[in-house]
Amino acid sequence: MSPPGRSAFDIERILSPALAAELESSIVNSAEKSLLDASGLPSALALTLAFFGKRERI
Repeated sequence: MSPPGRSAFDIERILSPALAAELESSIVNSAEKSLLDASGLPSALALTLAFFGKRERI
């Protein structure tokens, strides 16, 4: 976590479409997948964002 009053940014690579497809079921459930599909984002980008968003909550 960042010190109070400071922000931290991670720079991550976007998952490849093949890796995103392989990992999808271990990252999101079917309801989350539906939301990602409705976002209009490319699926690999949406899944990457979901993965790193969840990772930060752990």
